[in-house]
Amino acid sequence: MSIGSRQSVAGACVEEKRVELLLDVEGLKKSFGGVAALRDGRFELRAGSVHALCGGNGAGKSTFLKILMGIHNRDAGSIRRRGKDVDFAGPADALASGIAIIEQELSPVPHMTVAENIYLGREPSTRFGGIDFRTMNRSAQGLLDDLEFDIRATQYMMNLSVAQMQLVEIAKALSHDAEVIFMDEPTSAIGEKEAQQLFAAIRRLKGQGRGIVYVSHRLSEIFQIADSYTVFRDGAYVGSGDLKQISRPDLIRMIVGRELAEEYVKTNTPTSETGLEVTALSCPNKIEDISFSARKGEIFGIYGLMGSGRTEIFNCLFGLEKILRRQDRGRRCPHLRVEAGGCDGKWPGAGDGGSQAHGPQSLRLRSCQHLHGKLTGDEPFLCHEPPSRGRGQPSDTGAISDQGRP
Repeated sequence: MSIGSRQSVAGACVEEKRVELLLDVEGLKKSFGGVAALRDGRFELRAGSVHALCGGNGAGKSTFLKILMGIHNRDAGSIRRRGKDVDFAGPADALASGIAIIEQELSPVPHMTVAENIYLGREPSTRFGGIDFRTMNRSAQGLLDDLEFDIRATQYMMNLSVAQMQLVEIAKALSHDAEVIFMDEPTSAIGEKEAQQLFAAIRRLKGQGRGIVYVSHRLSEIFQIADSYTVFRDGAYVGSGDLKQISRPDLIRMIVGRELAEEYVKTNTPTSETGLEVTALSCPNKIEDISFSARKGEIFGIYGLMGSGRTEIFNCLFGLEKILRRQDRGRRCPHLRVEAGGCDGKWPGAGDGGSQAHGPQSLRLRSCQHLHGKLTGDEPFLCHEPPSRGRGQPSDTGAISDQGRP
């Protein structure tokens, strides 16, 4: 065989490989104001596979996906869809080409139903030009049932939990019947049960010959659901391969660029002295009966999914949320104790016989400079709402004040 013939065969093989790929990206670059967000993006996605896109914060994953969805224009590089060069002017072009994305950020329309959110902008119409709600609700419910999501298509979005809203976002992306689906942290706001339902849906899509690009910081999920991987670091391609051929430590090493021995070393030593104690903290429709204590020198972690109430706890402690008013009915009353020279938790000015908490509390601090590790200034104290309010006593709402004792 002549040299020319061999080159023709090689070229044909390369072209055949590109046609087999649902998505083939090479040398993608993007800068913002002279700062390179993506220096060398490379990626290959095959039909009937789940490909994990791995990388730490700032690795360039989000920029990469936004370019592929037509949200950002690329500065350089090539994107091929089934072997053909494409250049999407916007997300509509990407959707028309069979590419959809499940974004991490929720974008619900609260006062519309689940079905209306799923088919927003592409509602089925009646012969008279109006919206065919019956067909839309039936299609949306069928999609939700296929995914085994326990959500009614006629429910209003504002009545759903954050986890349920995330499931609706997933259903919305899958409703486009796309061949390539980007999933950007799809389990960030859902529990284990919903995550397993999502994985079952991914396996069904994979069996239909679709390609899934899965982005997650949870390596356990990646090894459970993905077939192959690509790693980005500092805006550039690092490597790719079959997940069966790489160990978890080796993948972590590729992602962070160093050995595991170089991870953060814990040096703080908690003391036996309590620095903050919270008992039966409640806020209507947000948190209920929260109690914990943190010792001085201790790093105390509060963990939970989006919507679980983590932020609301701190909002209550800093007086940004109204704490539930509860008269003494045999249940624990809200109580907060801060150790910084002493805090007796009694009604201020009541002496040793002061009344204990019977309602919303407010943490009052004189000359408080900061709440990072310790409190400074005069002795802080805790004041509570007594059963009947008189002159000089605080209002119903919890607050942080620097005005001293009433």
